Amino acid sequence: MIKISNVCLKAKSDDYSIFRNLTIDIMENEFVMIIGRNGVGKSSFLRLINGEIKNFTGSVVVNGHNIKSMSSSERTKLFSYVTQYPDSNTVSDMTVFENLNLAYMQGKNRGMKLYNTKERKSFFVEKLKELNIGLERKLTQLVATLSGGQRQLLSVVMSLLSESKILLMDEITSALDPKTSDDVMKLTKKILRDRTVLMITHDMHHAIEYGDKLIILNDGSITHQFKEKEKSSLKSLELIQFLGEG
Repeated sequence: MIKISNVCLKAKSDDYSIFRNLTIDIMENEFVMIIGRNGVGKSSFLRLINGEIKNFTGSVVVNGHNIKSMSSSERTKLFSYVTQYPDSNTVSDMTVFENLNLAYMQGKNRGMKLYNTKERKSFFVEKLKELNIGLERKLTQLVATLSGGQRQLLSVVMSLLSESKILLMDEITSALDPKTSDDVMKLTKKILRDRTVLMITHDMHHAIEYGDKLIILNDGSITHQFKEKEKSSLKSLELIQFLGEG
């Protein structure tokens, strides 16, 4: 589904390379966890995939199409992006229902009726029920009144409502306390189905516990890849040692 081949990218200062011959294949519906030291280009890796970065050599091909040749609207339909900040993924002064509806309408015909269909409300309720945290009873509540964990889970549900099949998640638990962080990861894993997911994390436990594949970015390239069975035997200390290489 995503094929990255020999990508090189220089920093603006040209003093160092953000990517050096970056190469990886990501399969359809694969859940990939990404770790690396600060400043190694983890967020840039996601921006490379979704086409925000264009001044690179090599190729990024998504669903058989070169990402450089895709229009902004085509890329918007293909990708959903969830950041580490819950308040930037949602609109505080809108209700839970209104936020869900905005996500649902992304990439769709704006002439469609936006609100007040029983079918759509029922659809949203069923999606929220999967979380089992009571958000389905808060459709008319302003998002600003939700906790950070609730807002982040709402963000994940919103990302699933669009037509996009690729979810890019940038340290979605880093702004949360440890318990809420674990809860968000467990529920995120539960509801992510039939999607290709790339998730950056700073949490070594999450890196080992979740996903089909774990990749380590270091020195501008992918230095290690672990499939699900391989990473299940890893320990956090080993990952820290890997991060110290390069």
